[in-house]
Amino acid sequence: TRQEDGFTWQKNVLLNIEYWTRQRMPASWAGELSGVPAFICGAGPSLDISALKLSAAAKKGVVFSADSALNALAKYNVMPDFAVSIDIAKAPEKCLVTGKIPNRVLVSAISPAAWVNAVPQDNLFFLSGRQITEDWFTAQGLDRTGIATSESCGSTALELAHYLGCSPIYLFGMDLAADATDPIKRHMSGADSTLYKDSGYDPARQLPKVPGNYVDKLPTFLLGDLRPLNARLSTWPSELVHNVNDRGAVLENTTLV
Repeated sequence: TRQEDGFTWQKNVLLNIEYWTRQRMPASWAGELSGVPAFICGAGPSLDISALKLSAAAKKGVVFSADSALNALAKYNVMPDFAVSIDIAKAPEKCLVTGKIPNRVLVSAISPAAWVNAVPQDNLFFLSGRQITEDWFTAQGLDRTGIATSESCGSTALELAHYLGCSPIYLFGMDLAADATDPIKRHMSGADSTLYKDSGYDPARQLPKVPGNYVDKLPTFLLGDLRPLNARLSTWPSELVHNVNDRGAVLENTTLV
């Protein structure tokens, strides 16, 4: 991964440094939405089914979206309050819907620098990550943001909702596995396929199996994301997180809806 992406990571970090140091997620956000329901949207294939239910409930809480899910939410006229994009490959033109920019967009130091011009300055916030240049800035006295980027945009959005104090939290499209009946399908239909063309995913190869919500075992291509996410969820209060899903992998300490 370092050989393939290391240069792009560092290039983006250097292009973003000016903004990363002064447009950071404010520490004052901690607990600011205490007791407000949150809806977290990943880009799993189940979102094709659950997005309609979300659209009926969206105004009753705060909507957090992974970048790849923005297109699907726009089709149902759901405007996210927070969007998260933390990957090097996800340029804003592949994620944002014209005329429907989320109220707040959170990015990382390795995100494409084009996000700085694609989103109004007052709407864009940077999160700390795990890059060595960021470690150097921390050593110079620049505090890290209250939460850091995690394994994916969806899990980072979930971390953000928890940090803000949201409760209860409902997950949509957080499958963390391929579709059990169609392993080729691993994202909702509206996702831009070019975002994942270099992922190396091959549904024909042997994938690790994990417990499923509705089947004993199902294949996952996101084991490296699922394990740390489950580890964090297991430490959170019970009954806090509800997984609205008709498929997908089991998420620890969540209530299946």
